[in-house]
Amino acid sequence: MQATEYGYANNRYHHLERETLGYARVTETHLDTGNGDAVIRTIVREYRNDSLFEKGLIIAERLQGPDGAPFVETKNTWDFVDANNQQPVALDQDASGLALLNRTVFPRLVGTEQTWFEDNSPARSTGWAFEHDHLGNVVRVRDFGESISEDDMLISITYSDCENSSWVNLPASYQVIEVESGSVLRRRRAEQLCANNSPTALWEEY
Repeated sequence: MQATEYGYANNRYHHLERETLGYARVTETHLDTGNGDAVIRTIVREYRNDSLFEKGLIIAERLQGPDGAPFVETKNTWDFVDANNQQPVALDQDASGLALLNRTVFPRLVGTEQTWFEDNSPARSTGWAFEHDHLGNVVRVRDFGESISEDDMLISITYSDCENSSWVNLPASYQVIEVESGSVLRRRRAEQLCANNSPTALWEEY
């Protein structure tokens, strides 16, 4: 049998908002209860919690063996923009938080990096870069694949823009492009999305 134990560190309280911003680190430990609660694996998750707009945003997740040696680590990069004008917002320039009270700020995931380890050293890695439109939809994803650039892929996504309804973020098309050659590897598009919130016609090309 197994048991799961949780540990928490660096909780933060926002005195101006009178709200807890969560823990900066949460450790999940899997134990073998049939073997004296020996550690099987540990998952360490780290979060941003410096302001209300960063609450709950995960910045790193690391899978470790029983001796603490890392197996896999994933890191996320975020930026923050004003939802009204799409301009960057520097959250770390106002320690009191007063200047942010009248702001509407949107967090955007702009990059993810994943690393695999062998003998405590990085063995291989990959990553993704994300671009967003003014509504926060992901419109471009670059998949960096392995360490060589020849296998990089680019995913381009468009969305519905229904004038007579609120359905403005339904995926309308996407295509997968090989970056080095520019060749389109896969393409899909949908039509009549504004009629009933679902595509009534769908095309796929390989």
